[in-house]
Amino acid sequence: MEEVRAVIVQQEGTVSCNFEEVEGYIKERLKEYDGAIFTEESKGYAKKELAKLRAEKKELNDNLRDAKKKYMAPWDAFEPKAKELINLFDEPITLIDGQVKAFEEDRIAQKKALIEAIYTELVGDLTDIIPLERIYNPKWENATMKEKAIREATEQRLERQQAETAALSRARTSSDSREEMGREMARLAERKAAAESEYDQTVAKLWDEYQLSVSQAENLCVEFESLTALRAQVADLRGKIRALGSVNVSAIEEYKEVKARYDALIHQVTDVEESRNELTRMISKLSAQMREIFSDSFRAINENFGRVFTELFGGGEASLVLEDESDVLSCGIGIRVAPPGKVIKNLEALSGGEQALVAISIYFAILAVNPAPFCILDEIEAALDDANVVRFAQYLRRVSDKTQFIVITHRRGTMEAANVLYGVTMQEDGVSKLLKLDLEQVDATLVS
Repeated sequence: MEEVRAVIVQQEGTVSCNFEEVEGYIKERLKEYDGAIFTEESKGYAKKELAKLRAEKKELNDNLRDAKKKYMAPWDAFEPKAKELINLFDEPITLIDGQVKAFEEDRIAQKKALIEAIYTELVGDLTDIIPLERIYNPKWENATMKEKAIREATEQRLERQQAETAALSRARTSSDSREEMGREMARLAERKAAAESEYDQTVAKLWDEYQLSVSQAENLCVEFESLTALRAQVADLRGKIRALGSVNVSAIEEYKEVKARYDALIHQVTDVEESRNELTRMISKLSAQMREIFSDSFRAINENFGRVFTELFGGGEASLVLEDESDVLSCGIGIRVAPPGKVIKNLEALSGGEQALVAISIYFAILAVNPAPFCILDEIEAALDDANVVRFAQYLRRVSDKTQFIVITHRRGTMEAANVLYGVTMQEDGVSKLLKLDLEQVDATLVS
C-alpha cells in the first residue's frame, strides 16, 4: 500500500487592532487621576470613578476575548479530527508490544532457571551460608549474556563471598575471644572490689577500735613470733583500757556543735560590728549635715527674731544665743532681750504681756524662715495690752501676703486688722448663730 502523508494547509491571516489610537486615548483618559487625593467627604465620587474605570477595563478585555475566540475557531474544528487519526495507531502498537513483552518474560524466566541451576551446582551444601540473593546480579538476565559468562561471573562472585564469609568467621572468633577476656576482666574486677572492700573494713576497724590511721598502724606494726603471746598482750591492753573508765563518746559531736555555734556567733558579731561602723559613719555624716542645716536655720531665725522683736516692741534689741557653740545639736538656747528703755538680765523680770510678745516674736521669726500656707492662732495676744495688740495686728497684716492666718481672739485691735470676721452668738438659749462680717465690703450677714 502506497504511503499517504497528511498535508496540512493553513491560510495566512492577520489580526490587527488600532493599538496606538486606543493607547493614546487611555493615557489621556487616565491623566486626570494623576496625583488624585480623595477624602472622607469625596468618598461617593471616588466610588463612582472606580466603577467607571472598571467598566472601561472590562469592555476592553471582553473585546480581546471575543477576538481570540473568533481567530481560534478554525483550530478548534481541526484538532479533534487530527487526534482521531493519531489514535488509529494505538491498537496495533498495543498488540505487538504485549507479544514482545511476553517473549521477553519467557526468556528472563529461562535465564533465571539457568542461573539457579549454575548456583546449585557451584554452591552445593553452602546454600544456607551463601544464599542466591547475595551473589545474584540482574545484568545476567540480559539476552546477550551467555551461559559461559554467567558461570564465570557466578564463580567470581562466589569466591568473593566465600572470602567474605571466612573473614566474618574469623571476626566472630575474635569477638568470642574478646567476650571471654571481658568475662575474665569482670571476674578480676569483682576480686579487686572485694579486696578494696576488705581493705576499707580493716581501715574502719583500726579507727573504730584503736583510733589509728593507716600510717599510724604501719608505724606501730612490729614482728611477732607467737600469735598466742600477741593475743595475750592485746587482751592485757584492752583490760587496761577498760580500767580507765567510760569515755564520753559524744564529746566529739558536742565539740562540733559548740564549734559550729561559736563560728556562727563570731560571724554575727562581725556583721554587727560592720553594721555598727556603717551606722556610725552614717550618723557622723547626718550629724554634720544636721549641724550645718541647724546653724544656717538658727542664723536666719536669729536675724528674723531681732527684726520682728524691734517691730513688735517699737524698738529695743533681741537675740538667740547658743549655750555651747561646739555642740549645737545638744546644747540649750538662751534668749536675750532689751525692750526700749529697759535693761533686762532675766526673762522673769518681764511682764506677762512682754513675755508673750517675746514668744510671738520667736514664732514669727521661725515662720519667716519657712512660711506655711496657713496658720491658726488661738488667743495668742490675750496677755498683750492695747498698744501691743495694735502692733501685733499690724504686723500680722503685713505678713499675711505669704500665709493665711486664722485667728481666734477676743481683742478688738486684732479684729480690726482682719479681712473677714466670724462670730458665734447665742441670742436664744441653746441656739447658736454664726455671724459673718466682711470688713472689706462692710457687709454683715447672719447665717445659720
